[in-house]
Amino acid sequence: MPVPMLQIAMDYIALAPALAMAVKVAPEVDIIEIGTPLCKAVGLDAIRAMRELVGPDKLILADFKSPDVGGLEAKMAFDAGADMMTVIGGAALATVGSALAVAKEEKKEMLMELTGVRDILARAREWRQIGVERMVYHRGWDEQAFSRQWVEEDRTVIRQLIDMGFKVTVTGGITKPLLAFFQSLPVSVVICGRGIRETPDPTFVTKRAPQRRRGASRCMRPVTRSLKACRRAGRTSSFTPSCSAPTCRPTRGPGSMAWAPGIARHTSCARSMRVWCTATSTTSTG
Repeated sequence: MPVPMLQIAMDYIALAPALAMAVKVAPEVDIIEIGTPLCKAVGLDAIRAMRELVGPDKLILADFKSPDVGGLEAKMAFDAGADMMTVIGGAALATVGSALAVAKEEKKEMLMELTGVRDILARAREWRQIGVERMVYHRGWDEQAFSRQWVEEDRTVIRQLIDMGFKVTVTGGITKPLLAFFQSLPVSVVICGRGIRETPDPTFVTKRAPQRRRGASRCMRPVTRSLKACRRAGRTSSFTPSCSAPTCRPTRGPGSMAWAPGIARHTSCARSMRVWCTATSTTSTG
């Protein structure tokens, strides 16, 4: 059975801590998710900044959970640099179809997000008929707060969805001990948020998570090593390149609209980096 891909959910409400976390874990995860709170707090700049940071080869998902204007929101996400976006399961079939059409045109991916969907299998049959291939089976944040546990019924439904031909992503309070619950299921992606972000050493956790592939951007490894001194000093690490390589796109500095203190970003190489430390908020929601 193939090992599922690992996705980290960046459910922050500020951009700087999300990018600082990406510096730590991007080489070890397969997909970086711009979580719904971050999409709402920062907008498309969150996708653009993350793409600049991790380079062209890392998969980025924008968790829009679009309820309407699916085609327009899909185009917005993909133009900003996302490889995938989500549509909420309660959306009209026309919304789903329009987002799917844009995804296919752009050679990207659209996923159905099952939060709040009651008759999952009935809706799934409708989506399958119009060509939907991916979905996110989600135990929601608020459900977790009310002690909603993963149960055998979840496993049964997930298996039925996979048997229908869907590539299923699972998410919702997933930690390493909980992975055994899904071990018998050929899920495509496992999403982990707090189980990575809130650990003392997120890099250590992700290095030991089973993954199908390593899609690390080449420039991230030396960046991570060069910032250890800042982390030891108890500060959020940040850097800016000073690079004369002709293939290295210039990085916007503190004077640009897209810049925020504490953001680490680079695009094509890791030459001649200037490193400093700055204190930033690390507030997150999920």
